[in-house]
Amino acid sequence: MKNTITLVHIDNNQADIEYVKQLLRKQNLFQVKKFLSTGNLNKLKEILLKENVDIVLTDLSLKGFTGLEVIDFIKNKYPEIPVIVLTGTGTEELAVKAIKKGADDYITKKKASFETLSEKIHSILYQKRLEKDLEERERYL
Repeated sequence: MKNTITLVHIDNNQADIEYVKQLLRKQNLFQVKKFLSTGNLNKLKEILLKENVDIVLTDLSLKGFTGLEVIDFIKNKYPEIPVIVLTGTGTEELAVKAIKKGADDYITKKKASFETLSEKIHSILYQKRLEKDLEERERYL
């Protein structure tokens, strides 16, 4: 049976959100049980309180807040949730800042980069599962 995930995508551009949603369905490495989207930090906080979120995608340029603030919030309150920055406005400097703040990956909104998104999500979630299993084993040793 294929893995199912709950994914939150934070972006102001609805066309990008729809493109990612369609791309993940097409690439078919996992099933997205819930695809939640928002461009609002308070709505993100509400989603994270109500849902069991597996991964977050965030743009860097958002209205009223930044993707770096999203990373800070998630890594402080929900450190187990991986965050992928998915942006069209980033620079190498911002990429380094995002990774230092705890982003698990940084992808530019270029067609070639989008093509690897599903594989990167799958890989990050697999890595997180391995880390969690290892922590649990070490706890019982």
